[in-house]
This record gives sequence, C-alpha cells and structure tokens, in this order.
Amino acid sequence: MAKKDLSEPVPVRRKRGRPRRQIMLNEAILPNPAPRPFEPLTVRIPLAMQLTGLGRSKLYELIKAGEIKAVKVGASTLITLASLRELVERSGVQGK
Repeated sequence: MAKKDLSEPVPVRRKRGRPRRQIMLNEAILPNPAPRPFEPLTVRIPLAMQLTGLGRSKLYELIKAGEIKAVKVGASTLITLASLRELVERSGVQGK
C-alpha cells in the first residue's frame, strides 16, 4: 500500500456535489503547532513542596495558620498558586 503525501491539498467532498474547498490534510489532523502555555490555579502538596522547597509538615502548618490558601477536593488538598507566590513575596520582604 502506497503512502499518501500529506503536503498536497486534498479535496473535501460533500456527500453529493462538487468539492467545497481545498484544505491541507496536515491542517485538518495536526493541532496548533504552538499551543499557549497555561498556568494551573492550584497545585497538590508534592508539587508545592518542590516549588517552595518547604516540607509537607510546614506546608500544612502554613495552611492551618491561614498563610496559604488551600482547597479540599475529596481526599486531595490543593494549594492556590497565588497564595504560594504571596508567601514567597512576603518572606522576601521580611528577610531584608
């Protein structure tokens, strides 16, 4: 079986009638080559530990003290990324 050349335009046919327009097969199959990066609203405890360098116990202490905002979804504890940023900014100012 011969390989199809994906770079050539392929007619898009209706069930009846003539071709509606020509499109590139690559455009129809492949997603946008440069998807926009996204930033999550929340992160789980292990990722928050990696991002901040803090331990699990310290993160839970900060949540209990109200210094970090967290959301419980089922058994998962999700920490808002914004509150982690605020924590780092506050500690940076106090340390000077």
